[in-house]
Amino acid sequence: MEELRISLDAKICEHGRFVHMSDARLAGMESEMHLLQEECQLTKQEFDKLLEKATEPDILNFTLRTSTLDLEGKGSSLLCEYQKLFEASALSKTLISDLKQQNIEQKMEMKSLFDQVSTLRNGMFKLLKALDIVPNHACQDRKDQIHLEHIFHRVEVAKESFYKTEEENHHVSNFPGRTLMRTSLGALSVIN
Repeated sequence: MEELRISLDAKICEHGRFVHMSDARLAGMESEMHLLQEECQLTKQEFDKLLEKATEPDILNFTLRTSTLDLEGKGSSLLCEYQKLFEASALSKTLISDLKQQNIEQKMEMKSLFDQVSTLRNGMFKLLKALDIVPNHACQDRKDQIHLEHIFHRVEVAKESFYKTEEENHHVSNFPGRTLMRTSLGALSVIN
């Protein structure tokens, strides 16, 4: 769970950096686009002035159109790139939202697992107390492995005692004198 949380945090951080870089690039492109638009306007104004003064209006007109088309092409290119960055930013925001939702779900799952572990620990401590393995205050020291070993030892001892008692009962029930005694008791009860 910890590895998932660290991985998720790293992805969110990396995505945040990407969004920040995208926003910075987007702002730079917007600034560059404004500068190019201003430059285009200034160039157009200069060409207009030159065109008025020019003796060869056709040459100036051609130059002006070429420059204007160049600037419009650059503006269109910047606009396309801006649109792509905007879409990437929207996608990044969606991804961040999804990652946050996953993070919330993982935190809820971790809390559920923690609650289950707490319930199991409480049950184990009740079992320890019921078996008189440890006193009440010793359950708070959180030495779960030691307590589990005590439980397993007690269970093994009880199991061995059970098998031993069962074996003794089996030997007693198969004792030949017992059958003779049953027959004698049966005969006495018939006589009475």
